[in-house]
Amino acid sequence: MKTRATKLAAILMAAVLTAAMAIPAFAADDDASSTSTTEAATATGTATGDAITSMTFSKTVDADANTYQPKETFKFTVAGASVTEGEKYNDAVVSAGTGTITASDVVTDSTLMGKQIYTSTLSFSGLSFTQPGVYKYTVTETEGTNKDMTYDSTTRNLYVYVRWNEDKTATEIYGAAMSKDGTTSNKSADFKNEYKKSNKTDEFQDLTIQKTVTGAQGDTSKLFNFTLTITSGSNRKYYMVSTTANGSEEQLESGVAYEFQLKHGESIKIENLSANDTYTITETESGKDGYTTTGEVKTAKNMATTATTETITNNKDAVTPTGIFMSYGPYIAMIAAAAVLAFVFLRKREEI
Repeated sequence: MKTRATKLAAILMAAVLTAAMAIPAFAADDDASSTSTTEAATATGTATGDAITSMTFSKTVDADANTYQPKETFKFTVAGASVTEGEKYNDAVVSAGTGTITASDVVTDSTLMGKQIYTSTLSFSGLSFTQPGVYKYTVTETEGTNKDMTYDSTTRNLYVYVRWNEDKTATEIYGAAMSKDGTTSNKSADFKNEYKKSNKTDEFQDLTIQKTVTGAQGDTSKLFNFTLTITSGSNRKYYMVSTTANGSEEQLESGVAYEFQLKHGESIKIENLSANDTYTITETESGKDGYTTTGEVKTAKNMATTATTETITNNKDAVTPTGIFMSYGPYIAMIAAAAVLAFVFLRKREEI
């Protein structure tokens, strides 16, 4: 009898210990409000970490390797999104977002070339919730007016994760995630823009300026001075210029006169102009020193949609030596006249 009582006590003790171990697990599930923590880790905090007040996302402006970034300020609009009944994200039921979220502007760096990645920050300081859960918003890029820029028109869904604070007196945000189509398999928060060849009908093309000297008296070793002005039609500040003579590369600023020198057979190339850009080219020695100059572009000209070469030609032909004949002509005439007179005089004497 005593043995049976001992065994029963042992069984009851085991049951109590098992129940005690299970209670914290149930409490933890309740505290998390059935919210998945997988996506929360993409923001500044996690479900098990500190509360957060903001998150960042990337903004890519993709330009060709030798193309400077255009000057532009990208803006974003964040708004609460409507949801359907029972809508879920990452297995968590979502609610329509409320309150105000602001996104910082992205300003490009016009001194950099090629593909650049910038960052925008979403501020959650304008949010307040009465209940924990997952709240849905939309993030949209505001399309600009740059004719040569391809903007990102895809709206992202933003999910904000809310829980009770430690003492259960208020709610706090502990994570956020962004998705293109509301699925965890397409989590890209990166907004992408293109400013490069082939992203528009009017592709970026190179402009070449070359010097040619012709004529029997054209000096092929002479350096001629030029002024080039390019005005951007897409708010670009800088262009890349390369010189064939020495392979050097320089920076040309939009709207500012760029001075350079070329002799016969030399050229410079300005890379990646768009059809919305204009240019003028003038030569300092134009029409001087007996040269006839052609090929200058004195009136602003739009860049073509194909690679373009502008040739500035200076021609100087040989001069006919008419001055020499005029200088000695009178003397030759006097000698000829004296010869005729001498011939007549001597002939008359012989007749006598």
